[in-house]
Amino acid sequence: FWHARLADFFESVGDDRRRAEELPYHLEKILDNSRLLRSIVQWDVFSRLATTGHGLELLRFCRAAGGFGAVAAALREQLSMWCEGGLSHEDFAHRCCVLAEFLTKAGQATYAVAILREVPGERELSGATRARRLGLLADAVLVAVCFETGHIPEVDSVVHMLEESVALWRSIEEGERKEAELAQNLSLLCLKYCELREHARAEAAGREAIDLFTKLRHPRLGQAEQHMAHSLKSQG
Repeated sequence: FWHARLADFFESVGDDRRRAEELPYHLEKILDNSRLLRSIVQWDVFSRLATTGHGLELLRFCRAAGGFGAVAAALREQLSMWCEGGLSHEDFAHRCCVLAEFLTKAGQATYAVAILREVPGERELSGATRARRLGLLADAVLVAVCFETGHIPEVDSVVHMLEESVALWRSIEEGERKEAELAQNLSLLCLKYCELREHARAEAAGREAIDLFTKLRHPRLGQAEQHMAHSLKSQG
């Protein structure tokens, strides 16, 4: 009873932060999965959960709302509405990146690739947004190729996308640069250069990725070390 009353209250509350943090929880408790799905694909709710410390809760809400595939399809439909809603190219691209990053983590990399393909006006975007889109697209393509079926045309362009993303991040002033994303791109380049047997470039990218992740105390340090170990082992 109280969860239903609280869900009704938070659905109309004016505080975006409180609505994002409370509404999905109470809808989950009353098993109102259709309302739960509608709530988590609203930008103010989704962005708050995806970009703060509530990522695990968002994953749980997605499972309760019909599964990751259903949420991915609903998010892509919502994206079409945002595109028609007069957002600037920069704001629209930012939303695409947030959605795609989450969907890749949720095992819906094919949807992530499709969303990032649809970003309009790429040359009008800021350097940081262009760098982020390219890095996320490359990551999503690699995940899709490994774990999902179907051909991904961008697979042959992954190295180029990562190199362009790294170059863009390097061109941005240090205070505005997202070093974790730069490090992730370098780590992926280490892996891809190793596959191409470009061992010197793989080692240089891998060492820089490890240095950055170590400085940041980032949880992806272990993955970067694995890529580096694979590169060194392949050299014999």
